[in-house]
Amino acid sequence: MDWDDFTIGFWHPFGAHGSHPDGTTEEGDDILLRKASEIDKNKGWTLWSFQHHSKLAQMIAEIEKACPRRVFALCSASKNPKPPKGNVRELKEFQLSPKDDWQVIPAAIRVPHPIGEKSCAAAFRVKQIREFQTEGLLPDIRVEWYSTKTGRWNSEFPPGKEGYPPRPELLIRQSTSGAPLRPVRAVLELSAPYVVTLK
Repeated sequence: MDWDDFTIGFWHPFGAHGSHPDGTTEEGDDILLRKASEIDKNKGWTLWSFQHHSKLAQMIAEIEKACPRRVFALCSASKNPKPPKGNVRELKEFQLSPKDDWQVIPAAIRVPHPIGEKSCAAAFRVKQIREFQTEGLLPDIRVEWYSTKTGRWNSEFPPGKEGYPPRPELLIRQSTSGAPLRPVRAVLELSAPYVVTLK
């Protein structure tokens, strides 16, 4: 990974998937290997789910304003990430934008997601896993994070927090005046429209 390529993207809390219908847990290494295989089988892309965020359209608008050459999602290397709540179900359909029709998720892609009682989830549209580090790596860059509440970029961590909050996903950008980045477990290169809706 050439960190000069990173201008703007997402911070994604990353950990094991628990509470599968069969009672099993899928660990981080297994998730990364499965997703890399799906990219190969599905001719260049897969879907990587996360909890739905009501401000995703605002984040995408901020990305489009920046006109980046590439967009990435940086997966955290947290030692004890909190598992998302909700029973895991296999999601079956995706929508590229609110204006588009729903499409069936390709057979090569599995999206087990802890959706619980919610009707929708979100997913990164991933075209490549650029880094895969079991112990994590510490990128030599500094970042700002975008507040969807204020519409402003922030260079300081929230009071009392060491690094970025564990949830939900954040929009971040590289900035020499920003804060140090936490360790990264994997780097996902995304393809437009970067984030889709699942059900």
